[in-house]
Amino acid sequence: MRFLLAANGVLVPCPNCVDDMKALHAMPANALEKFGSELGRATQQTFMNFKCELDGVESKVLRACLHASETFAQSRSGWLIIHGRSGNGKSHLAAATRNHLVQILGTPTIYITVPDLFYKLRRTFSRDSSNEISEFEDLLDIYRKAPVLILDDLGSERMSDWAAETLFSILDYRYRLRLPTMITSNLNPYDVHDFDVRLVTRMTDKELCQVLENTSPNFRSRERT
Repeated sequence: MRFLLAANGVLVPCPNCVDDMKALHAMPANALEKFGSELGRATQQTFMNFKCELDGVESKVLRACLHASETFAQSRSGWLIIHGRSGNGKSHLAAATRNHLVQILGTPTIYITVPDLFYKLRRTFSRDSSNEISEFEDLLDIYRKAPVLILDDLGSERMSDWAAETLFSILDYRYRLRLPTMITSNLNPYDVHDFDVRLVTRMTDKELCQVLENTSPNFRSRERT
């Protein structure tokens, strides 16, 4: 929770922040869907149909990633970061987590790919509106304050300075308020060459975050056979 310094020197909860949080948590489970990515076939991805086998042998890595995702969805606390090569099930787990939260637990949740996140935020500046700054800030606040935020495919595209600062604004807010956040990435969150060092220190904070590397190979091609 964000706090303000009162005149008597005592820290008190920010009233606007409290009201915004209460309003978002009181929404119907699917109310934030319009702020996320189009789900398509992702609506069918669940924990139950996530495959933990590779060539008929159970993968301890995939089982650990599945267990961590289930635990995150059930507890709705902390941060979960799963990283590894493309096509090895990270997005399935992100979508399954979203589906469990929304469909089973009734928790308002935003699931969005990072490219879609930047697209939606940039659109506020392309509209013929004198209030584009206000529209941008209002939308940014939705991502900052969502009861649960799931960011899929972080690092899939090179970020401009604007995009990097926008992402930091969202994640720093959620970090300071300890809001449940799940991130998948093809990049290593410990690598300062891939991420702003400010993000690295937040994504790898052991008190808040669980970081798992999915070392499994790309198995999308096997799903089509």
